[in-house]
Amino acid sequence: MKHTAAFAYTGSELAKKTKITMPEAQKIVLKAYEGKIIDQELEKRKS
Repeated sequence: MKHTAAFAYTGSELAKKTKITMPEAQKIVLKAYEGKIIDQELEKRKS
């Protein structure tokens, strides 16, 4: 059985193309929802 390495994807490739920064997004979410952010993710969506 051949094993391959798994590479972590941080979203840094997409960060340059975002319309808002991660801290801006966090601020928006915390205004809408009470609590704390425990996980975050940057992903590309078709729109």
